[in-house]
Amino acid sequence: MYATSSFQNVPLQKIEHSQSLCLHPFMTPEHAQDDNLVESIKNVGILHPPLLKFNTKNDTYQILAGRTRLQILRELQPNRKSIPCFIVNETITPLALLYHILEDQKISGGLSPMEKAYFFSYSLERMSINKAAEHFLPLLGEKIQENTIKKYIRLLQLEPELQKSVHCLEIAEKTAYELLLLSTKERYAIHSTFKKLRLGGGKQKRLLSLCKDLAYRYNKTVAELLSEEEIKRILTHRETNTPQKAAILLAFLQKQLFPQSEEAEKLFRKKVAQLALPICCSMEHSQAFETDHITLRVIFHSWSELERKRDVIKGLVES
Repeated sequence: MYATSSFQNVPLQKIEHSQSLCLHPFMTPEHAQDDNLVESIKNVGILHPPLLKFNTKNDTYQILAGRTRLQILRELQPNRKSIPCFIVNETITPLALLYHILEDQKISGGLSPMEKAYFFSYSLERMSINKAAEHFLPLLGEKIQENTIKKYIRLLQLEPELQKSVHCLEIAEKTAYELLLLSTKERYAIHSTFKKLRLGGGKQKRLLSLCKDLAYRYNKTVAELLSEEEIKRILTHRETNTPQKAAILLAFLQKQLFPQSEEAEKLFRKKVAQLALPICCSMEHSQAFETDHITLRVIFHSWSELERKRDVIKGLVES
């Protein structure tokens, strides 16, 4: 595998900027750049050489990895004529080529869900899915299961803008799979709301669940629901900051879906206040009061404190 690769000083004019085998084709050049990487290259140059493949037919080099590094170098040093690169030649096997690409990306900081999706799409063009699973999933810390690869491949159905958000972790991976169940218009609508409110994974999941349930109840699409005037007013309110808007929107949707829960919430809080529990205790009800279950949480400052009060706790539970 390693006999087909070597370091060489390559003329920049001979490097072709093909998107073939690119793990993040959804990223425009300006979006791909990272300020830390720019500063690093400005200070010390490229410490991690680009990975290229030599083409004897036209005496050029195809970029396999390192497009952003090369772009930044060209911008910082426009008069630069050549650069040291890691070269693989045309005799390299498909398996070895994919190993090179994967290891290069791992050195750069690991693969995002979208990069895994593109990597496996290129792998399946060159080998069976069981071979791809056997060779590459362990290197990504995954169990050897073909369904894992199929799962990542599904992310390629997302639109480029959403792929970028999944790559940049603006959309949680679990949320991304849920978005695939929506239409394109619905995906764009919910994605726009995610970005406006800068929601994390848990709140993304809750917002999406509330929107889907409400849309189903009223025979609407998620896009139609999010375009309603009341929701627009919440999202554009000038006197509330982004976290406040998120909290208000989620509470509004919750009330729309479970109108009876507001009164139940007030009654629950009143009963909790009447209990006058110590500050180390808190109480929670079930989601939307779907059951009568109540959770009591008690904070202990140490393990020894818990052990001292163990018999009291057991007595309360048993009684």
